[in-house]
Amino acid sequence: MRFAKIEIRLSAVLFLGLCAYSGFLREAFLFLGIFLCHELGHLFWIKIFGAKVSAVHLTGIGGIIELEARTLPFWQHLLIDSGGITVNIILALIIPLIKFSPHTANLLLSYNRLLLGFNLFPVYPLDGFHLLFHGLNLFFDEEYVYDLLFYVSLLFLIVLAFLVFLSKSIGLLLVVAFLFLKQTKLKQLKKLSRLQTYRLLMPLIR
Repeated sequence: MRFAKIEIRLSAVLFLGLCAYSGFLREAFLFLGIFLCHELGHLFWIKIFGAKVSAVHLTGIGGIIELEARTLPFWQHLLIDSGGITVNIILALIIPLIKFSPHTANLLLSYNRLLLGFNLFPVYPLDGFHLLFHGLNLFFDEEYVYDLLFYVSLLFLIVLAFLVFLSKSIGLLLVVAFLFLKQTKLKQLKKLSRLQTYRLLMPLIR
């Protein structure tokens, strides 16, 4: 389904449907509230810097904001990429001060920590990946950074999968499976070329 620039993926519909069927619809809406605040953190800086959103994809584990092609300085990318994480940190301080029931407050804090923790990983398409990409792109060309971060993303995703496996959480395993599927998109974005040892040194000697 698509409304203007917002595309609602099938996984998002299935997520809400499964939550409703299993009696966890309230918890789903609490998670969506945290997720919405996270995305608004990105959109705030996008609006401030006058960047234009080409599409917003809503999935079963969150959202992906695509910007129209435009060159932005690093510090603007930094604020946009970290906007969601910053909101999660602010929420961690604010939620305990609001008079929620203990159960609701614990759920909100848990979902907030989950969203914050996941987005710190340098795994495509999470915030940590974009922060690392734009940081490295200051020193190396875009093709090289994509090439390198493809493997970094896979490595950290394997580590994340192992940690989630130890937690025995079916929901988190589904999230990791989704992230593995997104790596194919990363491969298409950068038109992956073979990473050879000498290429690790090339940007340093150009």
